[in-house]
Amino acid sequence: MIPYKKNALMDGIRQNKGPKFAYFLKVDDRSGEISTVALLDYEKRNQFHIIAIPIKGGGENREILVEVEDENDNSPLEISEFARIGSEYALPTAVDHDGPKFTVQKYRIAQGNVNNVFKISTRKLNDILTANLVVNGQLDREYRDKYELIIEAIDGGKPAKIGSLRVAIEILDANDNAPLFSQPRYTADVRANLSIGTTILTMKAADSDLGDNGKVRFRFQKISTPSTALFSLSSSGILSTAAHLEPGSVHDLVVTAYDAGQPSLEATAFVTVTVQGSSLSSSALDIIWLTETSTAHLLENVTLGGIVARISMNDEHSDRETHSEYHLKFMVKQHGEQIFEHPVLLTIGISDGVIVAK
Repeated sequence: MIPYKKNALMDGIRQNKGPKFAYFLKVDDRSGEISTVALLDYEKRNQFHIIAIPIKGGGENREILVEVEDENDNSPLEISEFARIGSEYALPTAVDHDGPKFTVQKYRIAQGNVNNVFKISTRKLNDILTANLVVNGQLDREYRDKYELIIEAIDGGKPAKIGSLRVAIEILDANDNAPLFSQPRYTADVRANLSIGTTILTMKAADSDLGDNGKVRFRFQKISTPSTALFSLSSSGILSTAAHLEPGSVHDLVVTAYDAGQPSLEATAFVTVTVQGSSLSSSALDIIWLTETSTAHLLENVTLGGIVARISMNDEHSDRETHSEYHLKFMVKQHGEQIFEHPVLLTIGISDGVIVAK
């Protein structure tokens, strides 16, 4: 180590002016060790230049550059994608201790301004030039949700000295996208003997917004049709039967997908359900599922002994003297794979019509 001469130090920051070197670093005259005496802040000063002059023994002067590494210690500037063009957001003011002629004269965006969606506006306040970040173009979070800008402050010297500031911008989501159905029209051909609660199809829609703005639910169009009463539609898009369907009939439904944003945005799709001809007789028994979705979907924590469905007999099959027994088989599936099956014998009392399961 070459000993350094006291006070033979020169400070600078990319040729920028700033707090004095001795406020932050010190050099041991004997060992040559450089140590900090205060917290360093990259946004205020990111370089220190030191000139080391040998005290004895000759030798050349040496220039030492100390660089301060940046850390993510600043919260991003949050701007809604609904921000109007011309909206302004205050930026930190650059400080220059020179006189009026050589102090900060202008600001500019040096890097990161994709599609020029931002610009700088300035004004003087107590003889100090301040800067605001101005929205200069339409923001779209789905296109770009973050910007990293480098803002430069330029003084009046010749040559001019420049200070830089890194500004992280986060574009906040707004409810500007309506749900989009996976297909504009759905069709289904079903048997005439479907039990009430049978799932016909599942509709899907996506919303590219975030949070509640992107949560999609389903409902029938508010203007109902005679066919609407024959079907049930869950908020998750599952369409199922709510009544017996007439053989050979065709049912047209209009389904609305809507999000949870404020205000809510929506889209519509058409559903056509065609019921097969009259050659098929209707089912003798109806199973009405008492689950949240009105379908045969059970939660794994369902209460033991809880009622999950009710079985009733159709009027056209009410002749108990000729049909007093029905054999049913229930299958339990998980993720499309059958776990077990359970046969059930239903006996209908001839005199009282009571159904007994064995």
